[in-house]
Amino acid sequence: MVRSKKLNLNGEQLSLSFVIILEFCTSIVAICSGGSLLNHISSGCTGFRFLGITLMVIGAALLILSFTNCLLYRKPEISIAKSICCSVPLILALLGLGIFALAVSSKGGGKLIPGQSYKEYRVESYSKWMQNKVKKNWDNYYKKAVVDNKGLVCNELADLLGIDPALTSGCCKTPEECNFNNTNPKVWVKPANNGNYSEDDCNRWDNDPNTLCFNCRSCKAGFLEDVTSHWFTTGIGLVLIAGIQMLMGILCCIFSANLSLHHQGNRQPLLL
Repeated sequence: MVRSKKLNLNGEQLSLSFVIILEFCTSIVAICSGGSLLNHISSGCTGFRFLGITLMVIGAALLILSFTNCLLYRKPEISIAKSICCSVPLILALLGLGIFALAVSSKGGGKLIPGQSYKEYRVESYSKWMQNKVKKNWDNYYKKAVVDNKGLVCNELADLLGIDPALTSGCCKTPEECNFNNTNPKVWVKPANNGNYSEDDCNRWDNDPNTLCFNCRSCKAGFLEDVTSHWFTTGIGLVLIAGIQMLMGILCCIFSANLSLHHQGNRQPLLL
């Protein structure tokens, strides 16, 4: 009987160790993902930063929970129950955030320009939720964020579109159909025989470094592409992590239940 009790205790501690590792890894991923979102020009702006902040808060809560479980390691039967009760809402919150991020960022994408290494983007191709966010907050927040970072975004066309290519393509050059001539990456000259354009952005362009195409719809589209690409990647990661966490949690509970039955003298496993 003493031997069986020792086996059961070790099994519960093994289950708790697995839970602690899962919570710790998930917390680190959530914190890093949130920090990465906040560090980007678009996803770190007002109106979009809530996703990054929420991820960091959930990650911090899971990290505290994993440390608390370490302190209760000698009482695994208590710690496992508390851990499940506390972590399930947090994991469901991660799953909900992931699904929401995917839902609003699944649309979009640009059109590759023949003979060029970049794409051009259209506001209409993105989700209504994203469009409304940018429309309502462009002048107050998002345009200012792009202008404040114009040195990074537009410096020599960001080394030929190597950094934030969507923002660079949309905000730092004229749309391709304008057919402007460029003497260098920062100066674009309107053709003498073209006075009227079907594309309004052609008339919004200015070689002033503080203006460029920051008032253009192409700049808004580039901003939308930038934020949706970050949100979509994050959404996929959150759904996968939450799914793995829930699956491993279920397997851990089954493992713990089987060990309890074994301790009670039942040699037939429940599921495994």
